[in-house]
Amino acid sequence: MLKFSGQVFFVGIDVHLKSWTVTVRTERLELKTFKMNPVPEQLVAYLNNNFPGGIFKSVYEAGFSGFWIHYRLKKLGIENIVVNPGDVPTSNKEKHSKTDPRDSRKLSRELEKDNLIPIYIQSLEDQTLKSLCRLRFSLGKDLAQIKNRISAYMHLFNKEIPGEVRWIGAFIKKLYKLSADLPNGETLKHLTNSLKSKKQEILSVTADLKEAVIRSGRGELFKVLRTIPGVGFLTAATFITEIIDISRFKNFDSLAAYGKRKICPYI
Repeated sequence: MLKFSGQVFFVGIDVHLKSWTVTVRTERLELKTFKMNPVPEQLVAYLNNNFPGGIFKSVYEAGFSGFWIHYRLKKLGIENIVVNPGDVPTSNKEKHSKTDPRDSRKLSRELEKDNLIPIYIQSLEDQTLKSLCRLRFSLGKDLAQIKNRISAYMHLFNKEIPGEVRWIGAFIKKLYKLSADLPNGETLKHLTNSLKSKKQEILSVTADLKEAVIRSGRGELFKVLRTIPGVGFLTAATFITEIIDISRFKNFDSLAAYGKRKICPYI
């Protein structure tokens, strides 16, 4: 049986929802390109069975799948990195004739050449914390849309919004009363139900987010950030969950660039 002790194999993975295209290289030679099920354990089993004793380095592009593949491969003993698709060196031919096998070959080739810069990957715990914070932000946008729909409905039927618009309990009761007084006021009633439900959901997610920040060990930092004028709950939570480790930025310009690209658009 062949042994590959200490030999390094470079694995490029073109990730899709229902299948992966994988290319394995070593010593400047492409050994095989194949399709497989999107299961990390199957890939590792294939590598260990065909190249026993080898050292495996893999790469895939950041995208819809997030980092669960990275976490799983690392746990299985594979030295994996994730890269920004725009940072992968690409020939003119590869740009104009894009296929899954070609993409996986490109990734394995550039990984072997050491031309790929890995992106920063948060821990699984930090990733889930960030997801909760982004959910809270999205719910705020949903609430604003519901408020706009209610305002548009009132204008459509030439009805004045009752009292001061503060969108709290007393105002919501007035909306319910108005929906009962209006002929065919079911639309306003359902919109008001949506408003009330969304506000309750936001309160629940906000409480969970606060507890999660404290559990993460960043409770004191969160309190300090809240003491800065103009920094509220969501801003402080966003800073903590998006930045995670500020020392990973080389200088202030790189931090500012990341903030403009990631934090502001919430993508």
